[in-house]
Amino acid sequence: AWLHGNQTTGGTVNAAFTNVASDLQSGKILGRFGPDTGATRPDIATDGERYVVVWRTTSPLGDHDIAGAMIDRAGNVTEFSIAESEGDERDPSVIVTANGTFLVAYEKIESGERRIAGRFLSFGARRRAAR
Repeated sequence: AWLHGNQTTGGTVNAAFTNVASDLQSGKILGRFGPDTGATRPDIATDGERYVVVWRTTSPLGDHDIAGAMIDRAGNVTEFSIAESEGDERDPSVIVTANGTFLVAYEKIESGERRIAGRFLSFGARRRAAR
């Protein structure tokens, strides 16, 4: 996963995969990120059934929010918001905690305090092989 475009003007969040639909192997747009001045990067995790990509974007108010997308095995992309508040959410990371469950952790700056925040994302459990 990567950010495509000039960071000071915004751009797209792209990703390429080898074990999903062929149109995703050369790169597909998953979402957009807004203009920013600080260094940032997307993060990605998989549970073997789907990928979850998370990134920071600038909100219309000028602070930062956390956005994400889920890509299933068939290549379907579902974009969603992870954190939108009056606070400033930054630097997301994502890990798998169980089949179909991911944890997104990020920094939240609000009222002069810096904290680590998180959100669990739950999708359907992984398919099992026939026995």
